[in-house]
Amino acid sequence: MKTYAAYLFDLDGTLVDTAPDIAVAFNHAMYSYGFPESSEAEIRNWVGFGARVMIVQAFEYYGLQKQTRDSGLIDDMFSCFRQYYSANLAKLSKPYSGVVEALQQMRQHNIPLGLVTNKAAVFTRPLLVALNVGQFFQAIVSGDTLAVNKPSPEPALHACELLKVSPAETLFVGDSITDVNCARAAGCDVACFRHGYNHGTPAETLGADFVFDTFQQLLPMNNTTAPN
Repeated sequence: MKTYAAYLFDLDGTLVDTAPDIAVAFNHAMYSYGFPESSEAEIRNWVGFGARVMIVQAFEYYGLQKQTRDSGLIDDMFSCFRQYYSANLAKLSKPYSGVVEALQQMRQHNIPLGLVTNKAAVFTRPLLVALNVGQFFQAIVSGDTLAVNKPSPEPALHACELLKVSPAETLFVGDSITDVNCARAAGCDVACFRHGYNHGTPAETLGADFVFDTFQQLLPMNNTTAPN
């Protein structure tokens, strides 16, 4: 496996399985406004574009096209989601197996690490603290850090600037087409976690440089080779 000067990580569906807590908060908002709840499996396919988009996707899924055009309703439901989720964002969420160990080994080898997520900072930092993984990252770019977020290249470029590394020497580790498009536009190589939130699209079809199953496969010091 190629050696990289730095690593950038997506958060939801890559480092942490956050879908269980997101699903509870999302269904709380839907139920509070008299709409059908969704299964966690359905919600996993909607995670990654933000809660506001999830609400629209749910409306479309249930054939509630009129509600998708009611921005006031969506704003109110989004606020309901945010309030509930902010108080319950680490009840069920857990880092994927091997994540903490891989991050520890990278830091022990003084590899610069960054986090690039579309999750708002008000959620990102408390979640990292609650799961005791925030200390691994020298750069954190949340969904509202800049005026644009993924798939724009700007969040990845900003993280590379903070880490003082070249994008060409950086591996972006994600799970979705959003991450792939961001990484490609920024000039980073990209790896996709096979078991993340791929929006129902197989990871092998997303156009990543490689797809991996375990985080140990990302460690150049182990001389492991990622699967194609």
